[in-house]
Amino acid sequence: MFAFSGVKRGQPGVCLGRSLLALLFAVSAPAQQSIEGQPVRDSLEQFLAKYHVSTTQEAVRAALNHDDPEVRKAASHVLSTHWPKEAEAPLEAAMLQENDEWVRIAIASDLAELGDKAGREMLITECHNASEWGSTRILAARMLTQLHDNSCVDAILEILQSDSDPQDTLAKIDALNLVTIFIDHSTPQEYRKVLGLAMKTLNDPDLGVRLTASVTLGRLGDASAIPALQGAHASEQEETVRSAMLVELKRLRSLQQGRKVHQRE
Repeated sequence: MFAFSGVKRGQPGVCLGRSLLALLFAVSAPAQQSIEGQPVRDSLEQFLAKYHVSTTQEAVRAALNHDDPEVRKAASHVLSTHWPKEAEAPLEAAMLQENDEWVRIAIASDLAELGDKAGREMLITECHNASEWGSTRILAARMLTQLHDNSCVDAILEILQSDSDPQDTLAKIDALNLVTIFIDHSTPQEYRKVLGLAMKTLNDPDLGVRLTASVTLGRLGDASAIPALQGAHASEQEETVRSAMLVELKRLRSLQQGRKVHQRE
């Protein structure tokens, strides 16, 4: 649930740093202590307790109206997890009155996981809402894609082929990261379009987008992307991105060589 927090509109100075960090680390709750070097994170119940919310059904339901958006998100997930049969009605009501788009998507996701039609429809609405920031739309698309629902694929492709917003570079980064989730269920035509869009973003103005595009192409494992990666590597000025491109080029060449050997056998 904590991963739903993110950079919002009007925070351009934060986006570049998160563009790179988002490729390496998952956004999560702050580590509270360490055991053998591994961070131990609060459970949602512990998080709610810090805000004096007891883990009774009544208290958690009341927390859906808390002033803090993180508390509302945590309450939504705890309610849907512990009391799924009783959760749908209060969550639907909370979702419809929620003004924070990130919280609304979180609640909709919890509802959709319960099989609730209203939650799924809200996610579809959010991912197709062109008035929202791209990162917000992609968050909704991610929640739906993780439920094996490809209703937002067209929204993901729309963001991939649009010009990058320097104040919202995470939109394309997150869209590229979603490609490998839904690509196996796409048609050959959709696959070629996605592959082409991923190669095009190798020349994006944002270095985080270019880096993510390189990694995405490597994960797709399609050798036809090698020329595009070679060209991008030759013209890339940022050393971090050049190194990533070289790693993915080696990966694709190795896969290509392995397939040639297999075909000869």
